[in-house]
Amino acid sequence: MPPVVTTEHHPASLPDGVQFVLKTLPIYAKCIGDGDGFTAYVDTADPTESTNVPQEVREAVNAMLQTPKHRNSQQKNVLQSKLNKAGYRIIYTSKYEILARQYRFRLRGIDAPEMGMQYGKESQNALVNLIAGKSVMVYVYGQDQYDRCVGDIYCDGVFIQEQMLKEGHAWHYKIYDKRKEFAKVRNDSAFKCLFGIMPLVI
Repeated sequence: MPPVVTTEHHPASLPDGVQFVLKTLPIYAKCIGDGDGFTAYVDTADPTESTNVPQEVREAVNAMLQTPKHRNSQQKNVLQSKLNKAGYRIIYTSKYEILARQYRFRLRGIDAPEMGMQYGKESQNALVNLIAGKSVMVYVYGQDQYDRCVGDIYCDGVFIQEQMLKEGHAWHYKIYDKRKEFAKVRNDSAFKCLFGIMPLVI
């Protein structure tokens, strides 16, 4: 079954090759490293996460919650450091304390200039404008050599990779991605590259 791709909402059915789906908590702008990657947190109450929390993490959380806020700050720092090393964090909201797991994501099928390269900051800002402060749905296909989850990203009814291509802030990573939809968007966006948003890579 071919992937169901649409610009208006996330896929109606699970595309072939998807290993799992994650819904992130709102993404911090400072966690968006460039135009094709970001770090985000997933609530461990999510069914895909709840059964995978290590016992030592559960014990550290229980110890932190039982420590009065006005005492034993050193002990809390030690426990928080233990959580961080395991890839977890307690996120405090006005109503709840959420145990969340950290994930690093790579946007599947596109490539963007690195920070410090020409157009790198513009590409990063474009992704910040699309997802910062919002929750996203990630359809994860696997991991890359840097242990990042490679996936398709959807936010507020927008297919993020497609939007980055349309705006001229990324290239179709055609060596690893053969989707015709991306190739078409890349060709339709060529005029933007002529006006200096980003150089077109053939």
